[in-house]
Amino acid sequence: MALLFQVPVAILLVTRAGLVSVARLRHNRRYAVAVCAAVAALLPGDVITMLLETAPLYLLFELSIALAAFTERRTRTLDAQAVTQ
Repeated sequence: MALLFQVPVAILLVTRAGLVSVARLRHNRRYAVAVCAAVAALLPGDVITMLLETAPLYLLFELSIALAAFTERRTRTLDAQAVTQ
């Protein structure tokens, strides 16, 4: 479970590398819910535990989208400022 808390870092790296865009991540939210539920189902526990594990995983996914969008916006702003100077 501790490895799953690296999801925001991994998504940030993938978006910074240009492999996936923030728009694509936002578009595929429904698949993220399914993947989070599948990962939680593979971890040991009952149905309540699965729900309690799915929610933080999905929140981490949403946090990583917000972080990637912020980073992308900031990079665009800095690039635009560098071009004008």
